[in-house]
Amino acid sequence: MANPLGTEFLSIPLRSFSVAQMQSSTSFVARRILTKIPVTQQSAPYYVYPTGDWMRVEVQPLGRGSESAGGGWHLSDDNYNAKVYSIHKDNDSQDYANANAAGILNLDQDATAYVTEQLQMFEDIRFRDTFMPDAGGVWTVEFTGTSAVPGAGEFLQWNDPDSTPVDDIGNEIIALAKRNLGRRPNVLLLNPDTYQALRRNQQIIDLYSFATGGLVTDQQLAAALGVERIEVLWSMTNNAKEGLTDDVDLIFSDNALLAYFSPTGGPKTNTAGGLFTWTEMDGGSAIGTRIDRIPAPLIHSIRIEGMAAWDMKVINAAAATLFIDCLV
Repeated sequence: MANPLGTEFLSIPLRSFSVAQMQSSTSFVARRILTKIPVTQQSAPYYVYPTGDWMRVEVQPLGRGSESAGGGWHLSDDNYNAKVYSIHKDNDSQDYANANAAGILNLDQDATAYVTEQLQMFEDIRFRDTFMPDAGGVWTVEFTGTSAVPGAGEFLQWNDPDSTPVDDIGNEIIALAKRNLGRRPNVLLLNPDTYQALRRNQQIIDLYSFATGGLVTDQQLAAALGVERIEVLWSMTNNAKEGLTDDVDLIFSDNALLAYFSPTGGPKTNTAGGLFTWTEMDGGSAIGTRIDRIPAPLIHSIRIEGMAAWDMKVINAAAATLFIDCLV
């Protein structure tokens, strides 16, 4: 693993400035969007109430001297398994000595920032693969973009001048609410390319013909599409192995997720997806994370290790719709 200090120090380094291309914590979506479900057991089952049984009307007129009509439901179950994920950065004792002498670098803080961002990137990659995979196959209803005349289960890609994203998303909001017991989707997740294409889409611009420069604001875009809010997925990662030319790109492709995520967990929660965080991991925090500073005398180093214990799960496959390949 590369040493951030290299093989030598600058003779007179600046104390007021250094360069580090790090992502803002607000770029990462997994922990902001998913319903938080703190758990004390690393793995356990949970009950699932069937939609059909709860929505079937069994009420009957009550006759004199008769019993009332009976109803009920059949419980099923599912389970979670909060695996522990980890990453560390070793700081050599010689680097500490040089950093202390220079009085500029705080190696512990830098290593903590590094392992924290590593865990955040990993979480967003897992979010993508779990909820927005290019191959689909996750949600009850999914649509695929096409550059030709759309057929069943297809839509005209949203950077096509003849596309109709207002209709595509608006119609699906109604259909999704019907599948999800009247709960409308409360968020639309888009990568930046899809977001920009929608802001330039003629159907949307026509709704706001006064928009300066032919672009609409974020609020106007959300209102035009009929969603409570839009989340633009800005997180990035370097796909190249160490030693090769950097290949930094967006984590999320041009898929879009229209979903209902409950802001809170608890009994009888209805949500598209949840994040089970194991709060009882030894030394862990209330959100299932932990940072350790560990002496490593055999390699004359201090190890900064980050750990996170969680499981991401699709909770209700009817509570979201995936639009695949939104752009040409």
